[in-house]
Amino acid sequence: VELGGNLGHGTITLGADGTRQVADLRNPPQRIVRCTSEEASKLEYRTYVGRDVLMFPLTEEVGNPQKLISLTVRLSWKDVPFGDLELEDGRQSVIENRTVGDQNDVTVRIGMTKPIDDPIAFPVTDAHFASHLAETLFIKPNDESIKRQAQEWVQGSTDSLQAVQALSKHVSEYLAGGSLIAETLSGPEVLYLKQGKCSEFSTLFASLARSVRIPTRIVLGERMTEAGWVGHMWNEAYVGEWVTVDSTVNEVGDSRSLLKFVTSDTVLGTQNVRFGLTDSLDIRIVEVEKEPSAIAEKWKTGIDGLSYTNVDFNCRLTAQDDDWTLDDKSKGTPVIQFKAPDKNVLIHFVAFGVPGNLSPKFLLGIRQARFAVMYKEFKVLKNEAFAIDAINGHMLVFQRKEKGDKGRKMKTTEYMWSNGKSAYLLNLIAEEKKHDGHVPALNKLLQAFESLD
Repeated sequence: VELGGNLGHGTITLGADGTRQVADLRNPPQRIVRCTSEEASKLEYRTYVGRDVLMFPLTEEVGNPQKLISLTVRLSWKDVPFGDLELEDGRQSVIENRTVGDQNDVTVRIGMTKPIDDPIAFPVTDAHFASHLAETLFIKPNDESIKRQAQEWVQGSTDSLQAVQALSKHVSEYLAGGSLIAETLSGPEVLYLKQGKCSEFSTLFASLARSVRIPTRIVLGERMTEAGWVGHMWNEAYVGEWVTVDSTVNEVGDSRSLLKFVTSDTVLGTQNVRFGLTDSLDIRIVEVEKEPSAIAEKWKTGIDGLSYTNVDFNCRLTAQDDDWTLDDKSKGTPVIQFKAPDKNVLIHFVAFGVPGNLSPKFLLGIRQARFAVMYKEFKVLKNEAFAIDAINGHMLVFQRKEKGDKGRKMKTTEYMWSNGKSAYLLNLIAEEKKHDGHVPALNKLLQAFESLD
């Protein structure tokens, strides 16, 4: 049986009554067997981890990805022919390629792209782009709700690049970080449900862009975060040349954090490469080239007494009370715990790179959505802008209950602010009855924040 959707061949066995008994699928490799209710009760759910979902650790410390000039990585894999991948474009170049049998070892450099000086007008009518404008299983540019929303969001755009930037910004804000659903939804379904992971950001963006006749395709690859490589999906739009569009984080045109494997006119067209790589792919960082930093000549990253300094994220924070201690909890992302004498009070400082100039309000909105799912009796008390001395950002205060019938009632205050390339989070977590008494110390610590710029 040809299963369609570029997912290769499989064998399906039917019973005498026409019901499916067994399905052996080659890509993705899986075996589906009809079973009784009793047999089903003994089954265990499969948990996808690591390579199953194209997640890999960083083999070198990168620091703030937003300060990279270039990143060189070595990819190793088997089974998928080198020609099935698209590893070269305006951002990526293949430096070395070695293939022996079915083993591929390729070194790729991800660099900076040139600005687009003369974007084309839209709608695009060139028949050459017909497949990049077509309706597909998940991309629905002809849907009336999609057409209405796209027209509203691109209103005032005078060229295709402005329209792409507007759509990316609106999609990013509309889905506010998304949600980790199992399904793949079509563009209209995403628009209606307001949920989805990176693939849903991509199907919504592609549906909207194609509806206003901007050629768009789906990209599959990896996104590098401070915590590691994560399997990711984004878009490319044609504005006179193909430009990268990651509406998940509202990043258009330039990124050293994205490693592209393949593009397609359809979502399913990327999946042969996706499933083919899961068995053997390995990613290793070869070279990291960063922006020159005068700060590094004066400061050093780490804890010194009551102060924590980070050169990559241009910041310094100093405890204001001599009886406090600092503990470095970093695992990729800088996380510093400021320990007050009261051991039941937790204060953390976190620094991270900000793709797409995402606002503190937007970033805290993502956290709020996750907290609402994670915590029992979650209730927002404050969600508003704040200003303390020279620091302007957004504040989130909420209550929750710890797990268990006798779980304690907890209260958290979170401050977030950013400088465009870096964002900072300072939070206080304590029992509800103790929380407010420690807020003055939290604010005092916030006032001690220094930007090393």
